[in-house]
Amino acid sequence: MISPYTTMAFHFSGSKEPELSKVWVRSLNALAHTPRGLIAISEEEAERFAKNNPDLV
Repeated sequence: MISPYTTMAFHFSGSKEPELSKVWVRSLNALAHTPRGLIAISEEEAERFAKNNPDLV
């Protein structure tokens, strides 16, 4: 379990800045706030999650 007070940083290699899907990030955030905790899902799974849970995303 990662504490909410832990500082995290991500570094990407290459010259192109990565684009993050807002739906994916919002879905991961919603899942992190469930009793089960954060579960890593693909962007396709995040799209389905958001479609089935529009009030959470």
